[in-house]
Amino acid sequence: MLTIQIRKNKKEEVFKKILERIVELEFKPGQILNEKGLAEEFGVSRPVVREVFYRLENLGFITFIHKIGIQVKEIDFRAIGEIMEIRIEIEKLLGKFVLKKITPQELQELKAIMEKIHQLNVEENYSEFIALDKEFHTKIRNVCKNELLRSTSEKYYLHVNRMWAHTQARVTDVGNIIKSMDDMVTALENKDEKAMTNAIIQHSNSFLKQIRNYFTIE
Repeated sequence: MLTIQIRKNKKEEVFKKILERIVELEFKPGQILNEKGLAEEFGVSRPVVREVFYRLENLGFITFIHKIGIQVKEIDFRAIGEIMEIRIEIEKLLGKFVLKKITPQELQELKAIMEKIHQLNVEENYSEFIALDKEFHTKIRNVCKNELLRSTSEKYYLHVNRMWAHTQARVTDVGNIIKSMDDMVTALENKDEKAMTNAIIQHSNSFLKQIRNYFTIE
């Protein structure tokens, strides 16, 4: 049983590392991935890497091309609006679940993340701000305690982050983004569904406005 668990953990580790490389554009859009090379790099069998590829295909990050191989999908920036519309609706549903299921301990953990953010000089510690934003959203997703909803939310979060990474731009509307995160925490503390929904919409729209401005998409 221990050996099976070790193999499962290793497979999950490989999945997360390859996914991270795709989202952060270490693996470029259109790049062909080398199954054998990745298996050797991570010290696993090729079938393990292939299973990881199937998961990544289901998430929409790679595609299997006959006689060519496994290709990292191109980024379709024309779909930004559609992706954000779907993401907002998913996040609103996520907010309802989190309101019902969050524990006092989990609420304190979110507050602790926000305290770290407020103590940051974002201009000087931008990468740390992004890491804390990621930690905040991961915590929110985990609190919902619904795996299907958690994984769906994560899927769209990662696609949006990949788009943003491609722009190599910095978030400029930091004040409004942080305020919307504060508003989420306050709404959770007060069990206020309407306020939670408004904070989620504000948070998503702040980002969408910036990325649309970057690409001059109307």
